[in-house]
Amino acid sequence: MKYEAFLSYARVPDLALATALERSLQSFAKPWNRVRAIDVFRDQTDLSSIGGLAGGVTRAIDESEFFILLACPESAKSYWVRQELAHWLQTKSTEKIVLVLTGGAASWDRDNRDFDWEKT
Repeated sequence: MKYEAFLSYARVPDLALATALERSLQSFAKPWNRVRAIDVFRDQTDLSSIGGLAGGVTRAIDESEFFILLACPESAKSYWVRQELAHWLQTKSTEKIVLVLTGGAASWDRDNRDFDWEKT
């Protein structure tokens, strides 16, 4: 895999958090002889190096081990976040999705082993 993680988020309100998370993941426990601890794909830092928008994002998702979703009402409404998540769900395991709740509320239904979509 080229990237250990693909970072998906809504720029408003989560751009600053996404930037900080990317930097933190790349520097946490970094060996002295490497530029970064892990490679994280984030659109604003990596998109120009991988080609066009849609194809580049799809390729980055395909080359990522984990999908980190900064989840909030704005990301739920974002066309690009929905496209990124849909592609991941079509091609990869849900076991490698990391949800980071940055706004709104999430409610888990233990009986159905799924989110309670009336409350989430």
